[in-house]
Amino acid sequence: VDHGWSLEEPPHPPSNSLVNLVLDHGLVYVGSEGSGAGRFDGRSWRLWPSGSSCAAPDDTCMSNPTWVYAMTMDQKGRKWFASWASGVEDFDDLAEPPSFHHLWSGAAWPNPHSKAWAAAVDQDGGHWFGMETDCDIDQSPECAPRGLDYYDTSGTWRAFLGPAGKVHSITVDDAGYVWAGYANPGRLLRFRPPVDPTAPAIFPGADSLRVNVEGLAARGQYVWALTDYSISLGGLFRFDLSGRIDTTRYETMDVVPPLAMHPLDVGPDGSVWVGSRSGLRRFPAPPTRHNFIDYTAENSPLVDDQVRAVRVDQQTGVVWLATAGGLSRFDPNYVPGAAAPPSLDLRIYPNPAMITEGATKLRLARKSANDPGGITSGTIYDVAGRHVCDFQVDLGRPDPQVFWDGHDDAGRLVRAGIYFVRIRAGSRATTMRVALVR
Repeated sequence: VDHGWSLEEPPHPPSNSLVNLVLDHGLVYVGSEGSGAGRFDGRSWRLWPSGSSCAAPDDTCMSNPTWVYAMTMDQKGRKWFASWASGVEDFDDLAEPPSFHHLWSGAAWPNPHSKAWAAAVDQDGGHWFGMETDCDIDQSPECAPRGLDYYDTSGTWRAFLGPAGKVHSITVDDAGYVWAGYANPGRLLRFRPPVDPTAPAIFPGADSLRVNVEGLAARGQYVWALTDYSISLGGLFRFDLSGRIDTTRYETMDVVPPLAMHPLDVGPDGSVWVGSRSGLRRFPAPPTRHNFIDYTAENSPLVDDQVRAVRVDQQTGVVWLATAGGLSRFDPNYVPGAAAPPSLDLRIYPNPAMITEGATKLRLARKSANDPGGITSGTIYDVAGRHVCDFQVDLGRPDPQVFWDGHDDAGRLVRAGIYFVRIRAGSRATTMRVALVR
């Protein structure tokens, strides 16, 4: 029965349990743990919830996004999402009409192409996915992790490349090299993307880290690697573009949390941001091992300490964080406005005051000796904000001063009602209300 009620849902992400995100010129795309994906424009959300379905290979919606883990965006502005148990999405949701291409949707289970954990796009436009597995549940050979899944510039899948295994992080440096971080067993590879997509890539490797590589981020002359075997062996390390490691170990707050898809990023100023299961650590530029700032849910507005993904807007420096408790935004360049000047501590009496011709005398007195004395100016406004009159009063005198006789600037007696008295003395100001009655 319709009783006039309607359901109004407030703007919200697909879930508070977010695992990854990607940025596109002020838009934030998020992936969740089991509830689909969403797009946030700063005011409202566009959701692609779990369970939604598009039957055609190319359509205007996402095909059953659920566990949306690996996420990236290519040079054409198309987003690439890998959703476990459904497939890979290649789409432009800002086009008219939106264009969605469902790769591997409807493939027989288990679908090895959907089990992606990390993603990046190389300088030639090739798309790389780092593969994982849920073989703890499914022990079939088809479920084994395949290493790197490669799609060419046209978006066509070419091959599984590189050593088989679990790839938890991928980045592309300024020299065009692809870096891939493996886990269980841990290793770090650095290689040139294949010129011929059908030929196997050469993986010369940089196996200098024998711990799980959970995060990679490249900017300028360096590549940063976040390792997470244990808090004693893991940490943050820096490489130059030739693959040489700086042996300095930058300590992190804690190990990465479960489902940490992109826990490391570098800002446009060179500052390094590291997510963990205990909060967010920032190494300001230029990074040094002993100079860092920690943010937690206790000492900042961070919504949850389990920071699973960090993405820094390379134009603005704004940091977006996907956590186990929701989405957080931090602007390290924010400068708070100047504090409001302290107000004057004055009193008007009588208040209310009787308004009569020749008998209205409103006085002003300081309540605090700390308030400035001397000649002070003020303005009176009516309840509609219209100017009534200006006045001056000497607050330095010990006795209360008459400042208004109830007349406007033209000498007319005002009507009964509410009036506002604005007083200014140096950098201080205050507004008080006075009632005139007959």
